[in-house]
Amino acid sequence: MIELRPVARRVPSSPPVGLPSREVCALLKIPASTLNYWIQIGLVAPTLRGPQGRRVEQYWSVRDVVIVRAVRQLRTQGASLSQVRKAAERLREWRSDMSNARLYWDGSDILIQSADGDLFSGVHRPNQLVWLLTALPLASWQAQVQRLAKPVDLADFEQKDRDRLERRLGEAMPIEKLLRKSRKQA
Repeated sequence: MIELRPVARRVPSSPPVGLPSREVCALLKIPASTLNYWIQIGLVAPTLRGPQGRRVEQYWSVRDVVIVRAVRQLRTQGASLSQVRKAAERLREWRSDMSNARLYWDGSDILIQSADGDLFSGVHRPNQLVWLLTALPLASWQAQVQRLAKPVDLADFEQKDRDRLERRLGEAMPIEKLLRKSRKQA
């Protein structure tokens, strides 16, 4: 089992990059009141420049904005506030790079996929490795087959089927004549 630990702060060699709260709200299409509420209840927090009083602009790191976006998306999809809180905590504690990570919401648990493909429970059994989850890339499969597919003349297949049936019957008489002959006898 992999243990998630808080990231130790280092003194950056270059200035940190981030966004002010108003730009985070515009980017994620959330009202400032919602973002402020999430800050107030401890769901999210800006790490570059946090609350320092009224009318002081807060600044969010790239990682912070990704966490806010995950919170917003999970809430939009129906995850409870307590589940989202646990997932946000896991993401804040996560030491790995998020560039290849994914979150999955299955209606009851939030799964965190690491860059190397391992899946961990984020809510029910935090940090517990999940045995198996298969995500099939149906869209890319469809696109691949679409590129390879060629036009098909179904009428040509019907004619070939008729020809094959005539050969099997071993008669020189076309199918249409056989059908007419059987109708006359009936």
